[in-house]
Order: sequence, then structure tokens, then C-alpha cells
Amino acid sequence: MVGILISTAAIVIVMSGINGIEGLVQTIYGSFDPDIKITTTNDRYFKSEEIDFEELINIQGIEYASATVEEIALVKYNKNWLPVQLKGVDSNYFDVNRVDTMLYEGVAALYFDRRPQLLIGLGVYNKLGVSPNPNFDNVVTVYGLDREKKIRRNSEFFITRPIPVSGIFSINPDFDTRYIIAPMKFAQQTLDLENNITAVECKLQSDVDAVNVKEKLQLLLGPKFSVQTRFEQNELIYRMSRSEKWFSFVMLCFILALATFNIIASLTMLIFDKKTDINTLIALGATRITIQRIFFFEGLLINFFGGALGLTLGYLLCFLQINFHLIPLHGTIIDYYPVKLELIDFFKTFVAIATIGIVSSYFPVRYLVTKHFQNR
Repeated sequence: MVGILISTAAIVIVMSGINGIEGLVQTIYGSFDPDIKITTTNDRYFKSEEIDFEELINIQGIEYASATVEEIALVKYNKNWLPVQLKGVDSNYFDVNRVDTMLYEGVAALYFDRRPQLLIGLGVYNKLGVSPNPNFDNVVTVYGLDREKKIRRNSEFFITRPIPVSGIFSINPDFDTRYIIAPMKFAQQTLDLENNITAVECKLQSDVDAVNVKEKLQLLLGPKFSVQTRFEQNELIYRMSRSEKWFSFVMLCFILALATFNIIASLTMLIFDKKTDINTLIALGATRITIQRIFFFEGLLINFFGGALGLTLGYLLCFLQINFHLIPLHGTIIDYYPVKLELIDFFKTFVAIATIGIVSSYFPVRYLVTKHFQNR
């Protein structure tokens, strides 16, 4: 029973831990990646006039839409240079992607007194050494490639534009070390992409099926545009997470199955130990089926009691971690190990316990009783 208890509790704890990590990944990417992203299939850039934003917003399920432009640029502050991903956004961006909720320092403002401002990732801040400052003495220079000029020796082929830093955001190390966010007009002029955008990002209303909205958008926009849900934007990450969860569950069920060998051994020894009592019961009129049922139900009791106690223990330990953060994490974006309880995991674990318990109790007992009491 203790073996079943520990194995069951381990399944609950590990599955809940994987759920917590998966939820953390979704939260991290969800603050930067939109619910729906529209890009072109023919080229990297397209004209903003090619999409009717008013018609887009009228599609049921879409709450906000924002045009964005992205390209590689260089940033210089004092003597520090850094290649970055410059992202130009319009006024609706903070309604679509809640980067403003991930602010580390400063304010999430793209303009101050009609003057463009820059938001930078925490990793960019650490490498450049520039901080938000309302006095505008923290101006960085952004270098974008001039697409009209050919690259020649001693020729100036960059468009350079100064811009002060208004805030620092922190999402995850990948985004923090690569991204800077600027107003759309500033980014388009710096990147020599006047009136061109790379994507339209959409925020969906709550409790809306993203796949259904995607199908409506694809029908509206046609084959020239690609429409992706948040899952499709990071498909590899989500698929790996789900595969890891299923693999872990199967391996833990295998360990649970190994633990049931103790039950088989115990039932075998018990049948031999109770041979005299079994003969007495047979003499009193008990059939072979009755004897099988006695030991079969004993095996089930061991499995189900051990499983029930294991489920309870696993729930209690996860509950304590969720509420009291018993296991800390150091040097990460959160201070404690994430755990998330899901009812489906308890159901799958119970089904596994029931299946393994029935198989491990029924067949060994039937074989032993039939073999040693076949004439009764």
C-alpha cells in the first residue's frame, strides 16, 4: 500500500509541476505574443492599406487590432553597441499585448510631449547601461539600414535617429535581450519602411474560440495572408511541453506498475499461508470462485486505499507549494517552483490505478487458486 501511495503521489506532483511550467511559459509568451497574428505569405512586408482594420474589428470575437513592423537594427549608447530587434507599434499595441504590465522601471509611454520614446528589454538595458530619465539625457541612437543605398566602402548606409528611453520591460531572457519597442512612425522612418508593416496583431474577447476566429479571418483576407493563433506561433514549444507531459505520465505509470509486483508477491504468499483456511472454507461449501473473489478484492483494497491516500498526499503537497512556496527557485523570473493542479490529471491517475490494480490482482489470483485448488 505504501508503494502504491508513493507512486501515486509522485504522479500527481510531477504532472502538476509540468502543468505549472507549461502555464508559466504560456504566461510569459502570452504577454508578448498576440492571440492572433496576421502576416503576409508572399513577402516580409505589406502595405497597411491592404487590410481594412474597420472590417477586421467587426469580426465577432476580435476586441483590438494593432499594426506592427519589425526589423533588425543597431542601438548605440555612449560607446556601447548592440544589435536588436526594433519593433514599431501603433497606439493600440498596449491593448493587444500587455507589455506595459511587465514594466521593470520607468513608464510604458511611447510619446512624451509628442516626442517619441523608446521601451527596451531588461537585457538590452544591462548591456547598454541606459536608464529611463524624464530629463531626456538618456538618448540612444538607433541605426536602421538605408534600403535605397548600395553598401560601399566609406559610404554612409545607415539611417540614424536619436530617441530617449522611457521604460524597461522584463518578459523573459529571450525577449529582454533582443527587443526594443518604438512608435510606428519612428520605426518606419528609421528602417526606411515608410507605410510598410510586417504584421497585424489581434486580441480576442474572453471565452472565444481562437481557431474559429482564425478561420473567419483567413476567409476574409484570402491566401495572400497567413493567420496564426498563439499556439501556432509557438507550436514547437507547446508540442514539446505536451509530449513531455505524456512521456512523464507513461513513465510514472510504469513505475506504478512495478510497485504492484509487491501486491502480486504479497497475494501469492498469502494464498500459500492461508492454505489450511482455504481448505476449511471449501469444506464449508465455498467454491473456487468465492476464494478467488476474497483475494481479488484484497488486492483491489490495497490498490485503491494506496491510490486514494497517494492522491490525497499529492494534492496536499501541491496545495502547500501553491500557497506557501515551499520549494524556491533562484536566478529565475519567478521565486518559487510553479505548480498547477488539474482535475484531468487526477482522473487519468485514478484510471491508471484502477486498471493496474485490477490486472495485478485478478490474473495472479485466478492462476494460483486454479492451480492449487483445481479439484475443489
